[in-house]
Parts: sequence; structure tokens; C-alpha cells
Amino acid sequence: MTTPPVNTERDYEAMEARSAQLRAQVLETAHRIIEVVKRDIEKFAERESRWRFLRHLDFAEGLSDAQIATLKRALKAYAVEAGEEVSRRLGEESAWIKAELPRGGNAKTLEHNEAVWDGLQSIASGFAAVLERFGFPADPPPEGGEGAGDDRRYRLVYRTPVYFLDGVYCPSLIESYWSQLGEMNKLDDAIESASSETRRKSLEERWNRS
Repeated sequence: MTTPPVNTERDYEAMEARSAQLRAQVLETAHRIIEVVKRDIEKFAERESRWRFLRHLDFAEGLSDAQIATLKRALKAYAVEAGEEVSRRLGEESAWIKAELPRGGNAKTLEHNEAVWDGLQSIASGFAAVLERFGFPADPPPEGGEGAGDDRRYRLVYRTPVYFLDGVYCPSLIESYWSQLGEMNKLDDAIESASSETRRKSLEERWNRS
């Protein structure tokens, strides 16, 4: 979107109103992303724990049915706690508003937003604590040198879902977020430039008549 030139006070006010509208859209989209993530946490935990259960056969055979049932209850409790933590960490407006736009990268993920990405990884770290509590074996070291230096017991990364969840497709929401943020940033730059030019002209007039 091309930002129109600012010729009048009315143009300036219209740009500020549009910027406020875009900011509200960014935050609304962020809220929708957070809600999708919260609904996905239990699926993430079930998927990752089931994969490890079936991978480590000796460990899995050593668990009683009662222990498996206890694990599943713990995963549900973890999902609730992790959802509350995500709401707290990602509920800060600045985490979404002050992000750097992706440059030539994938606009369908949130990895480019450092604050939001760090908040999402609290899901992985919280889940790792559940795995450790139940004695799941450590993940094997990465092959081919990939992930060298990662000494975590469980090499977990939480990524936003790439499938429809309750009729919502998260990659599309993320694309909308980046698009809205980019338009808002461009408009805010134009507003700042117009404001600077107005101040400069005012100072020039003072200089000339003094």
C-alpha cells in the first residue's frame, strides 16, 4: 500500500486514525493466534509424549497402566498451566507491536518475532519438565552436527500448528499479522516524517521573522 502525501491537517489526522485502526487489527490478530496456540498445547503434549512412549520400548513397557493414566492427567494439567503462561507472556502488546518484520523469510511463522518466539518456547520447556518428572529417557544427540551445543535433555521446539484447528488455519493468521504490522509501520514512518516536516517549517518561519 502506497502512503499518500500529507498536504493538510485533515490528511494527517486521517493517517493517525488509520494507524490506530491498524494497531487494533494487529492486536486482534495476535489475540486470535494466542487462542489457537492455547488450544494446540494439549495436542502438542500428547503428540510428543506418545512419540517418545513408542520410541523407547523398554521404558514404555516398564510403565503400568495406572502410571500411563497418571501421565495423561498430568499432560492435561500441564496444558492448562502452559496456556495461562502463554496468555501472560504473549499478552503484552509490545511483544507484537515492536517486532522486526521478516526479510525474505517465511511470513507464516513467528520465529522472526523474538519476544513472541521466546514466549512460545515456554510451552516446550514446561513440557520437558513433565517428561523429566515421569522419567522419560533423554533425546539422542542430533545427527550430522545439527544442533551442536544443545545440551538440553529433550530437544523440544514448539511451533504454531500448520493444520486447521477448530476451523482456524494459523499460518494464514500469522501472514495477516505480518501484513498488518508492515502496513502500520509504513504509515507510522510517514506520520513521523510529516510531523518532522511541520516542525521544521515552523522553526524556519521563526528563524526568518526573528
